[in-house]
Amino acid sequence: MNEAIELGVITTHIPPAKGYGGVAVSGGNLVRAWVAAGRRIALCSSDESLGGRLTRDEVAAACGATHVHLYRAQVFPRWGFGAGAPRAVWKTIAAAPAVYVNGIATWPATLGALLCAWLGRPFTVAVRGGLMAEHVDHIRRTKPHKWLFYRWLTMPSLRRARAIHCTSELERDGVAAFLGDGRRPPLAVIANGVELALSPAPPRASGPLTICYAGRISREKGINRLLRIWRGWRRDDERMIVAGSGEGRYFGEFQILARSDPTIDFRGYVEPAELRGLMASSDFVTLPSGIEVNDVRENFGNAVAEGLALGRPALVTRGLAWDALEPAGAGILFAPTDDDILRALNRARAVDRAACAAAARRYAERHLSIAVTAEALWRVCHGLKGMDRP
Repeated sequence: MNEAIELGVITTHIPPAKGYGGVAVSGGNLVRAWVAAGRRIALCSSDESLGGRLTRDEVAAACGATHVHLYRAQVFPRWGFGAGAPRAVWKTIAAAPAVYVNGIATWPATLGALLCAWLGRPFTVAVRGGLMAEHVDHIRRTKPHKWLFYRWLTMPSLRRARAIHCTSELERDGVAAFLGDGRRPPLAVIANGVELALSPAPPRASGPLTICYAGRISREKGINRLLRIWRGWRRDDERMIVAGSGEGRYFGEFQILARSDPTIDFRGYVEPAELRGLMASSDFVTLPSGIEVNDVRENFGNAVAEGLALGRPALVTRGLAWDALEPAGAGILFAPTDDDILRALNRARAVDRAACAAAARRYAERHLSIAVTAEALWRVCHGLKGMDRP
């Protein structure tokens, strides 16, 4: 074992990969924070990116990892399939005294967990929304082959983990339900942190209401239903900024909505610096996850955390990871009904923007600093901190 490496990280996608959402972003944020704290990291990932295949030097520059084991994604790049994965995963595990597996039910993540269990290497698994109750129920009812994968591979490997990383109490409840009342590892609830080095953006003290949505254009995000309600409510000078990408029928429906309303400003996929600028030009960020009929929900919502760090309060569905925002003055919650969404939009139009902006930044400073959350997770990965067993 190479004693110079302190932790191995296995993930399906990693920055600067484009198009793979919060799992990749969260993994990259953690690696950067650990490296900034002087930790030595070995990183394993596929080279997949919608912007073109990544190189080792690009990943090392983006994340700062001491050793990068990158393999070629093939056939099913979304799931990180590639013949080079076993060797890259093996080298990462062999070099590290403990391993953090970022995600479940993909080729490298499952392989990493199984190899760690076989070798007796302590490992922590971040489930990243894969065990939310609605998601598991959908797989059980409609995807029998994937459900067998969960039962035969995912569940046994999770039971062998040192700990399971959950980003919210909502996600923790899903993991507990999936694993049942038998023996299971400790469940560590640690939020996805964000970088707080940047100063918050000055609040927009006046002017027409502007709301920013950032994320995948997909059903679990609920953006289409919110836009339908928005179209019948907004004034001509108000604006809904949408940044993200999508595919399939839901994205097609979104494109029709965006083309039919000049107040919907669709920007497509944007780089992080541009996204921060779009959030700063808005009054609220929004996450309407769970408002579509028979929908699954988000386990966390990185865009909300990033908005709060910039001093932008959130308009968010009640019952996600953000129920504490409204009592803190940092957001407005709504139930998944048309009437309650309309009430929330009216409140957003009338709110004291400066007070909400200040409360949003305070919330981020108290609960979402990546330096603090990464250190807490580091201790979990190395067995240095007690965890809840719900």
